[in-house]
Amino acid sequence: MNISDLFIINFRNYSQLNLNLNHNLNIFIGDNAQGKTNILEAIHFLATTRSFRTQNSEYLIKSGENISKISSIFIKNNIKNSISYTLLPRKEMWFNNNQIKKASNYIGKLNISILCPEDSMLVKGDASYRRRFMDLALCQVDKEYCHAVNRYYKIVKQKNALLKEIKFGKERTFVLDPWDEQVRSLIPVIVSKRRKFITFIAKQIAIIQNLLTSEMEPLVIKYQENIPGLREGEESEFQRLFQQAQSKARPEEIQRGMTLLGPHRDELLFYIHGMNIKQFGSQGQQRTAVISLRLAEIEYLYTESGDYPILLVDDIFSELDDKRKEHLLKLLDRNTQLFITGTREADFPELLDKAKIFRVAEGKVT
Repeated sequence: MNISDLFIINFRNYSQLNLNLNHNLNIFIGDNAQGKTNILEAIHFLATTRSFRTQNSEYLIKSGENISKISSIFIKNNIKNSISYTLLPRKEMWFNNNQIKKASNYIGKLNISILCPEDSMLVKGDASYRRRFMDLALCQVDKEYCHAVNRYYKIVKQKNALLKEIKFGKERTFVLDPWDEQVRSLIPVIVSKRRKFITFIAKQIAIIQNLLTSEMEPLVIKYQENIPGLREGEESEFQRLFQQAQSKARPEEIQRGMTLLGPHRDELLFYIHGMNIKQFGSQGQQRTAVISLRLAEIEYLYTESGDYPILLVDDIFSELDDKRKEHLLKLLDRNTQLFITGTREADFPELLDKAKIFRVAEGKVT
């Protein structure tokens, strides 16, 4: 998979930008705060409808403008496609000249993965970052999961609003029953697919971590489920047990005004030599674990879609020691189209002769 052309209108500090891209490697060089990361952010948003830097899409639109759009031409499984996302004057998603109404039907048309400084939160941030990682990876290749998890989060949000109303005497507790029933129906799909995803990721991450650390820091990843007793092939029994757990948890849920049971509270844990690296790992160990996780994600997306995703690498080479940088460059030498940012060419001399190099200064790209 590769992007041949990228078009940006009024996104961040770019009024208009048209880029013809190398099918393999594109490097953006420039000082900080010139707009390098904004290009990667535009690609990420185009593919996922999300920024990796902010949850407020209003910040993405160039100040004072009433039109904002990102689009591209890309090749997937040897087929040429077009995709676009309009932020203003109204949000619209298009694929091959057909408008798409639901994000769950749009995500996955253009597959991407990213390595960036913000990724450190995948290890040291709260559990929501790790759940978001699972959700976005799965949604790119599994429409059933995407529909289920999006529906699930909407139900939990609505249920939480009802819990607050019940707490203050504005609603009766029985109004929760249909929402709890819907939660129970969606959980088996979400959890079973997350389990399979983590099983794959855990195998890949062990291999990649050994390569990055010369087998000195073996990494183990564990999926910690919030729900009790869900076993494959025993859904009816799970429904019964989980309904009991919901009933037992209801008084506390009302008191706290939030849903306490379900995959929206699941967790991923990372261990090196039995040590939880979120709590006790060094910055170097945490950074390497994130790289292993993202490279494992690439293998998953390739296995499920039949084509390597696009990889965005935002200013991370300067943070790595020479040995880890060397191992990472070897792992990146594959069929993945790469978009890399950096402040100086000296950070990746091995790549320069293979790349199309762009100079970025004050929102101008040459």
